[in-house]
Amino acid sequence: MINRFLIMGKSNGNIVDYIYHGTYLEGCWASSHSIVDYQINNSKIDDPLNRALLSLGRMDFQVWNRGLTGSDSAEKKRGQLQIKYPKMSVDLTMIMVDELGIKGTFMGDMEEYDISKVMNRDKKHSAWDKFRFEDNSSVYVVKVNKRVYSCLSERKVLPKSDAYLVKADISKEFLLKNEYKLEEKDIESLDCKYDIIEGSGISVKSRYSNNFTIQKLTKNSFIKAFEKYMSNSLETFCGLLLYNDSSKNQKIFDDLSIDKDYFLTFLESEGFTDVDLNNSRDIGLIRSTFQEKVKNIIDSNHQLKESLFLGKNYFEEPYCIKYILRNSQLTTDVYYDYKITTGSGRSKSDYSIILKPI
Repeated sequence: MINRFLIMGKSNGNIVDYIYHGTYLEGCWASSHSIVDYQINNSKIDDPLNRALLSLGRMDFQVWNRGLTGSDSAEKKRGQLQIKYPKMSVDLTMIMVDELGIKGTFMGDMEEYDISKVMNRDKKHSAWDKFRFEDNSSVYVVKVNKRVYSCLSERKVLPKSDAYLVKADISKEFLLKNEYKLEEKDIESLDCKYDIIEGSGISVKSRYSNNFTIQKLTKNSFIKAFEKYMSNSLETFCGLLLYNDSSKNQKIFDDLSIDKDYFLTFLESEGFTDVDLNNSRDIGLIRSTFQEKVKNIIDSNHQLKESLFLGKNYFEEPYCIKYILRNSQLTTDVYYDYKITTGSGRSKSDYSIILKPI
């Protein structure tokens, strides 16, 4: 039935190889067999939140017209059913992501290009309301495509902002040639003068996931960020890294050049008594206590919080952020609840602490 409705249509001879959803400028697509497999493996029938009376894979059966008014035009539709696919674009995008195998990069690029192309093409788009320009005809969204210097890392890194605004006189011909998508290299190639609008940095988040990093802190950047707010920042960093499996922790002490006995003395100064570093429950308590400690420091120091969340004090304008594109909505709600965890490189001695949204 899925093949009949999606792939074959009314004629058994007109089988399509791909399905595309979008406009002539941008869209998403997948092969027919991938879509059928996705429909079967992710059927709404298995979703406890599915409210449709009758589903088929990812699609729903609906009456064409129930003829509630009894009109002649409605009567001819009574008793006829239709199949609707309400989230086709979402599913096609997820199939593309799975097949490419680079979810973070792919999804981020989709969002970044979307905000540049859509806002530059449509100057009446609702996202422009957030900036409150009286006249935005010469204002454009530019995508960041270079690394910039970070005062925290003391080297060039990817900045907080993924896009920002500039004021410039750009020809229609140039915009059409670029399909309204502008990157820093594009704007820098123009002969005309352009002005970067301060306070316009935009962070672009994947529309389908909360699994992104607010801030990654290596040993050196953690110490630099927190040394004015706590003593023994290195030991705190160490405590956040500890495994429940105590056999793995000696390597952490060695790599960070921390004496185990000194670390126990530090724990006593933090209120821990009779701690056994071979006991997984004690280690878990140490780690969770330090997570709460660091979170309290962040939440009670506004300058530190805006530095970690927004990049202020770490990056120059326009590479810190004031706006976030999240779930396809542009907002100034740049702070949200978060957790503190370890980076993925801990087993390889690539130590880091990550701030991630809950």
